[in-house]
Amino acid sequence: NLSFNEITGSIPRSLRQLTKLTRVHFGNNNLTNTIGSDLGLLTDLVDLYLDENYFTGTIPTEIGLLTELESFAVFNNHITGTIPTELSSLTKLRTLYLDNNNITGEI
Repeated sequence: NLSFNEITGSIPRSLRQLTKLTRVHFGNNNLTNTIGSDLGLLTDLVDLYLDENYFTGTIPTEIGLLTELESFAVFNNHITGTIPTELSSLTKLRTLYLDNNNITGEI
């Protein structure tokens, strides 16, 4: 859990090498740029918390590859675009926080 650490910059690209990760918590930091499609390589993820940062761009469609995902939080960022239809394939998803962004669409 790396929440509340005032981390700046982007999500480290080296994170994609940690393919057995089940939980990534980067909430309440100062992360910027886009949410990289590389996260789609972390197919064992159960929890992905990227809330309370400064992410821009869209939610990558590769999130739909995270078939073990139960919790996904990106609230309070600067995300735009539409909700990826790929989220509907996440049958284990129980918690989804998308609020306080500028995104549209249906699930």
